[in-house]
Amino acid sequence: MGRVPITSPTAMSSLAKLNRGKKYRNRIKPFDFLLSCHVKPFGYPPDVDPEKFHLVAPYIPDPDCWVDLPWIDQYSGTQYEITTEGFHRSRGVARVKTYGEVLREYEFHPGAKSADAKGKPSGKQTVSVSYPVKRYRG
Repeated sequence: MGRVPITSPTAMSSLAKLNRGKKYRNRIKPFDFLLSCHVKPFGYPPDVDPEKFHLVAPYIPDPDCWVDLPWIDQYSGTQYEITTEGFHRSRGVARVKTYGEVLREYEFHPGAKSADAKGKPSGKQTVSVSYPVKRYRG
């Protein structure tokens, strides 16, 4: 899960279902924060395009509540439930990554800011290259 700001009219329009019937003070407003989650590679509900599927929910700081929140696909406005368990796809349910899974993947992700000896992005098997230190001799 991550906390992201609402910074565009597109993000606001996809949240119309969450705001429907609520008093103004209880609505999600521009520049409020949302929760965003990472869906597992095969955790997408059937009949959705993984390239155009991103779940968001109202920001609540208590992680114990996150599974029970109304999660909205920001592209379609459709509401989904989330789970971190199970091995099959269910209609209306997305399987999301836990913090532990995200951290394990991060350990071996390619480094966008560092390169291997051939100039390509570093990966999980990349070994650092040592260069001799040039000393300034004034």
